Amino acid sequence: MSAVTYGGTAAADAKTAKKSKGFFAIVLEAIAESQMKRAKHELGRFRHLLPADFALGRDGLKSRNEDEPFGGW
Repeated sequence: MSAVTYGGTAAADAKTAKKSKGFFAIVLEAIAESQMKRAKHELGRFRHLLPADFALGRDGLKSRNEDEPFGGW
């Protein structure tokens, strides 16, 4: 018995090759990044109107509202 592989390296190379991002994916990522920068700028402009202990974190779980029911409303 002998084992013969036909084109095994070409198939492996095709699977490991990274696919580049398309044009629209790059444009959409740039738009999303631009909007995030703009939102951060706007929050910075009006930060003086927010309470001193206001948390801008993503998860919203901070020590001031973690123990209260329904997020401290």
